[in-house]
Amino acid sequence: MAADNSCKKVAMLESDFTLALSKSDPDFLATNLVTLKCNFYRQVSTSTLETEELDRIKSFLRNWLPVFNRRTAKWYQHEDLQDLLAIQIHSWKKTMQSEGCSFAIFETAGSHHFSTLSFEIACDLLKIKKVFLTHTAFTNRLIPMVQQGEYANRERMIGKFSDYELTAEFLNMDSERWKRRTSLVDRQEQSQLSFYISMTLKFFKKNAYRILSKMKNLEREFTLDDWIENQYGYTLIEEIFINFQQIKALRFLRKLEKGSAESSNNGTEMFGKKSSIDLFLVYASFQPEASSFPLGGFFTSHFKLIMSLRSKFPNSIIYYREHPHIKRRRLKYNGSRVGLHRSKLYYENLRRLGCIFLNNQSHLSLLSRPGIKLNVVSICVYVAIERALQGKNTFIAGTPWYLGMPGTQSLSDFLALAPCVPHQSEIDIDSVRRWILNFHYQSSIAQPKWSYTLENVPTAEYERDLKNLIRIIISK
Repeated sequence: MAADNSCKKVAMLESDFTLALSKSDPDFLATNLVTLKCNFYRQVSTSTLETEELDRIKSFLRNWLPVFNRRTAKWYQHEDLQDLLAIQIHSWKKTMQSEGCSFAIFETAGSHHFSTLSFEIACDLLKIKKVFLTHTAFTNRLIPMVQQGEYANRERMIGKFSDYELTAEFLNMDSERWKRRTSLVDRQEQSQLSFYISMTLKFFKKNAYRILSKMKNLEREFTLDDWIENQYGYTLIEEIFINFQQIKALRFLRKLEKGSAESSNNGTEMFGKKSSIDLFLVYASFQPEASSFPLGGFFTSHFKLIMSLRSKFPNSIIYYREHPHIKRRRLKYNGSRVGLHRSKLYYENLRRLGCIFLNNQSHLSLLSRPGIKLNVVSICVYVAIERALQGKNTFIAGTPWYLGMPGTQSLSDFLALAPCVPHQSEIDIDSVRRWILNFHYQSSIAQPKWSYTLENVPTAEYERDLKNLIRIIISK
């Protein structure tokens, strides 16, 4: 018997979009959507959850430890927080089950907040298909990716959600827009003194209000309430300590870059003795969040990534290029431990694995060496697309939306074949352009307004495209 489409519903977390939709089109909301509100510990009774079910749900939560390590300040209360999240997951699971939800829409590329990871676990328990709205900085659009179970199983959702078409001029690498937005080169290196002054001023400028508001309670302990609502449960002293630890780490990075540049300048003869498989260049990511976890999978940690390369190719040369934004915007926009926490120990561990750290000058020098063949590894969208449009291959660490584009190969597949790596065929640049244009043809969604304070304000275009997506999902 065919399923009754009128009974099918899509689950979403309460957001600015659902609140706006409740005012503009309440009938559409009531007919097609089940909106889930984040209650956490407020309205959920523990009597509704059996101990066995709690333990089962918590076994899923343990797969999301990177989120806990990044979002909470005090590790010894992880267990308490997991109990609260498990109760919320159970509540959402019961709601979606009773409403007959067959799909769920996530307004993110991957779950990296407590609310979204709880939502995702509830969907997995019910085996509900998940649609992630994957933001791409390349076009500033959202690409719907449908996923059943693991992130490695996701694929692009086919359908006409908008009238948007990417033009060929957008891929013109000689345009000013391209040079302005996709440069892999850092700005001019600052002196050591100006670097420290700049980083310190950025921190205090960004956190001035928060610092003043906390002056009355320097040692106040933050509760689970603060963790869930604010997600960064730090006292003022802890925040200052963490940020100056990051400055210390960046100082150590600059020292490593300077030492690596001097040693590499004296080692040009080594390139003639190395095969192409022995030279790797790792472009680190700046905004890990969804892009590195969960989309990065095993390679969420750059340390694991480089350790994997070193174990497969023990005699290789591995270059490490830190993302330029780590120096420019680390403290200005991410004052705590958002994203990958760069510490002195992090860089020290990479050094012990034999990484050669590249600054702006040594990076350009390496790329300009005649005849050198680098195996480039990254999860950065601009790296992969720019290299593909130049006819170059890139090994992709994780499962981003552009994996499968001509010129990209999964790093996991590459390492599985090592050291017997097949010859890489030449890339047809026209096929790269066609792939990118086709990927965006009427199947992307306008993004809502976005700011670094994480405030989403839906636009009319976003609301229209998302409603089209929901209609297509319901009709399946």
